[in-house]
Amino acid sequence: MLAIIDRYIFKLLLAPFSISVSAFTSITLSVGVLFELVRKIVEGLPFKIAAQILFYKSPYFIFLSFPLASLFATLITFNQLANNKELIGFRSLGISNYKWLRSTILFGLFISISAFFMNDLIVPVSNYKANELLKNAKENKSIDNRRFDILYKEYYENYKDGLKQIFYSQSFDGDFMNNVLVINFHKHKPDIIVSSEKAIWSEINKNWIFFHGNIYHLNTTGEYKLVIEFKSYENKEIKISKMPLEISLQKRSIDVMNLDEAITYRNFLLKTNNIKEARKVSVRIEQRYAIPFSCIILSLIGCALGSKLEETSKQIAFIVSVFIILNYYIVAFITDALAQLLIINAKLGAWFPNICCLIILFILFLFFE
Repeated sequence: MLAIIDRYIFKLLLAPFSISVSAFTSITLSVGVLFELVRKIVEGLPFKIAAQILFYKSPYFIFLSFPLASLFATLITFNQLANNKELIGFRSLGISNYKWLRSTILFGLFISISAFFMNDLIVPVSNYKANELLKNAKENKSIDNRRFDILYKEYYENYKDGLKQIFYSQSFDGDFMNNVLVINFHKHKPDIIVSSEKAIWSEINKNWIFFHGNIYHLNTTGEYKLVIEFKSYENKEIKISKMPLEISLQKRSIDVMNLDEAITYRNFLLKTNNIKEARKVSVRIEQRYAIPFSCIILSLIGCALGSKLEETSKQIAFIVSVFIILNYYIVAFITDALAQLLIINAKLGAWFPNICCLIILFILFLFFE
């Protein structure tokens, strides 16, 4: 059971948190999606479809607003409590600072868990539906069972040896890969090229069967030394993985994958030695944990800072919130890029902004009485 002080602070925090989520979601949604949708409406996108896309994109921006809203809500609430001398009243009743710190931790934990499950269960589905609506409007046909622009890269075990193979298909209709191009590399140069209208994976032969196309054998200078035309060709010359089919059956974009799908996709990439792409996915996976966890840290920063700024107005508190969160996302952007460039590892790339916030929190706690 929650103590009276916990229920009281929770009640005070909910209103500014809800208002903050609404305000920050509106701002980020306008900048991130609305302007682009307005341009597409001018180009002919139906208004109804645009409204649906905006609706489905909203959960992602609500999720992004949670850390900032957690900081703003606690900063405003504890600043108000300090200005009203209620914190002094708490102390006079024998309620120590750490009692309302506990309330803040519980509030931050609740927001953190909500953000995690929202990002894992709701955001991928809503992003997928928004992407499908946009593609459907663009193609002007149903694409429920289709995937477009399937691109699969396989690298040699020694990453420095570069690409081993590229598999590209313009679309996948659930059975056939359409307009397929396979390029096999040897010593950083194209070696064999297979081009076909269609291709299908044979589970019996554990191989790809290509239909209506050509096989090009290249010499070391890149000139054709042999061209073979075929109506049906069962690949035996070069080893082509089933992975393109497996990836095409997945929701390929990381923003439409839940955590389990993202981990599975990363394992696919690691099997092909595509270290750079796998690192990108690894960073996104770590961010699935790091961003929700930041709600706890930022809530505590807001509590410690708000209780110290006794005569501070809400406008200044808002500016402080924006300043902290802007720096949080700037650091996150930089470390994300460094991790994808393989300069730092994925965990550090995702968690470093939280580490910086923990340092700030530690400094604030030194003066928290």
